[in-house]
Amino acid sequence: MAWYECKVVFAVKIDENEERKENVKEQYAVEAVSVTDAATIIQEHLKGFDFSLEDVTKMQIKEAFTQGRVYGIRPFDYPIFIAKVVFIAMNDYGMEKKQSFRYMIEEQTFDLAYMRLQREMTFNTADVEIISIVLSPIIEAIEAKKKEGVRDGV
Repeated sequence: MAWYECKVVFAVKIDENEERKENVKEQYAVEAVSVTDAATIIQEHLKGFDFSLEDVTKMQIKEAFTQGRVYGIRPFDYPIFIAKVVFIAMNDYGMEKKQSFRYMIEEQTFDLAYMRLQREMTFNTADVEIISIVLSPIIEAIEAKKKEGVRDGV
């Protein structure tokens, strides 16, 4: 599975202040097996809304740390942060080897996102350097539904 960024344009949307807005652009992250699958998932997720799917692109995300779901529903609307992390290890010749990856973190604040990323990286065997954490314009991360009785990778 990979993560895809879906850019959506709503014809009309009512914001939290009950104000009507037209042509509202929003971005979603969707976990899917392909661009086509991501498009299908976002269309199903936004069923009943008047929107058009503007673009679907693959995100370069190594892993996503999202909030737990309760009966399939997100209990909170936390923002999405994107972190760039560098792993530093020694190769067979004693030379330093660096690899950078991006992670997606759904957390309440920047500080909590930073702490969550640190906690998730604790068991890594390589040295880890957090290069940056930025607030993403993505408003929701939609994880793939796991099939009952099927384990990851099987």
